[in-house]
Amino acid sequence: MPRPASPAAGARGTGAATREHVLAVAERLFAERGVDGVSMSELAAAGGVSKGNLFHHFPTKRALHLEVLRRACRDFGSLVEALGERGIAAGDRLERFARQHLELLESRPDAVRLVLRTLLDGPPEDAELLAREVFGEHFAALVERLRPLLPAGRDAGLTAFVLVAANVIRFLGRPLLPHLEGTEALRDPDRYARGLAALLGEAQR
Repeated sequence: MPRPASPAAGARGTGAATREHVLAVAERLFAERGVDGVSMSELAAAGGVSKGNLFHHFPTKRALHLEVLRRACRDFGSLVEALGERGIAAGDRLERFARQHLELLESRPDAVRLVLRTLLDGPPEDAELLAREVFGEHFAALVERLRPLLPAGRDAGLTAFVLVAANVIRFLGRPLLPHLEGTEALRDPDRYARGLAALLGEAQR
């Protein structure tokens, strides 16, 4: 597999650019091989930075893992914020979120694999870390943004969980869809998002 490009010469001395580059490299390697399968020396070499520079930005591999997870979920937080936008019908907002979240997953396959690896292969404390330090705040915000969009009495927490889970399964199952009967709506992202929004929300339009 080809090595990722190192930071450009002008960016190499920029701490923020180097840090972002290392996070992108670590996301790919952690997703491919797991956190325990990659050493800090390998990360430094793959990122084109010195080991000392790597430890300057991330004093431990656990700290690096945490920042990679935060980076993986960063854009999700932006989508949640947009869900609270005024002037758009509730059902349309829910449909737009479902569509954009699916697009985000498809654009960041390494991030999805990393989160799944953390949940499936990591120790129990990694799942707690993911909930407490990374995803919990975004999920709580999603619940709050969904609550006014749903009929009275609808469980916003359950709806939020199913919405996220459905998109993850749709992303993972995409290679299967052409071979499964009755999945025409699932194959079309727009039809899928409309159907998911209607199924979950019966949102107030």
